[in-house]
Amino acid sequence: MKKNEMKEVLQEVRSVERGEIAPARVREVKRLPDGTLQRVVIDPESYRLKQARAWKAKTEAAKIRHDLNLTQPDFAELLGVSVATVRKWERGTGQPSGAARTLLAVAKHHPEVIREVISAR
Repeated sequence: MKKNEMKEVLQEVRSVERGEIAPARVREVKRLPDGTLQRVVIDPESYRLKQARAWKAKTEAAKIRHDLNLTQPDFAELLGVSVATVRKWERGTGQPSGAARTLLAVAKHHPEVIREVISAR
């Protein structure tokens, strides 16, 4: 698969995660009391609506971290804050201040700069 094709697939995956488009098919796997697994078919449009609601409910910090495809510890290290601080931002119980807000704005509008910093480490 070529690099530009991979970028297109990644954009499509992100659109599905955000609830912008419905996937072709969705299955949920459930473990039954006897230990066996059951696959249940879910309506793709219902799944899209659920994803859209979940994405809308996320805080800005959570959306930025998700877009950068970073774990909370990696995101915290990048911003120079504790993991607990990132968790508070994502739960909405704390707000980034000063320099952290500036770094989040850079990450939101110019994610390529953040990726460049990550790859240089």
